[in-house]
Amino acid sequence: MKEFDYISEYALDPERATAKLYDLYRYRFISYIQHQFSTLTAEDVEDIYNESILVVWENVGRGKLTSGNIRSSILTYIIGVGSLKAKHLLSERKDTQFVELKDTDYEFGAELVDYGESPVRQAVREILEKLDTRCRNLLDLFYTFGYEMATIAAKLGMPNADTAKAQKYKCMKRFEELYNSTSM
Repeated sequence: MKEFDYISEYALDPERATAKLYDLYRYRFISYIQHQFSTLTAEDVEDIYNESILVVWENVGRGKLTSGNIRSSILTYIIGVGSLKAKHLLSERKDTQFVELKDTDYEFGAELVDYGESPVRQAVREILEKLDTRCRNLLDLFYTFGYEMATIAAKLGMPNADTAKAQKYKCMKRFEELYNSTSM
């Protein structure tokens, strides 16, 4: 399916289009917003994502956003909306992070800028790639999404939270070994 078909599909089946769009961009949105606005909690970022999806569909419903007038990808549009919501939330909390808003931010979403990657972040990513899938998933659920051990256990098919906690400990030990053997 082409990117902009989500807008056309929304008119035909709003529930299906929303579910597909929600699942498609959730992880990338959350990763980006958590990286850019590190003082936000996992719950804040999840709320911002839900609100951003609603804004997109409200704009489609009002005719403000169509496949003919969107000037970015839908992901960029959603991230632009989410960035504005994050900036607003942080400014309400008096957090000083990205609070400067430009007039163009309010149109169709800010363009994403790639600032590169620090050597430490690159090393961490490489180490995570060396871990087995189960460890990567567990650490991702815990550190990226902030799930509690009971939820992680349920998502990964473990008997209970204590098992998940023990597995997390083993994964972190393995991560530490790999990290210490990496020269930076």
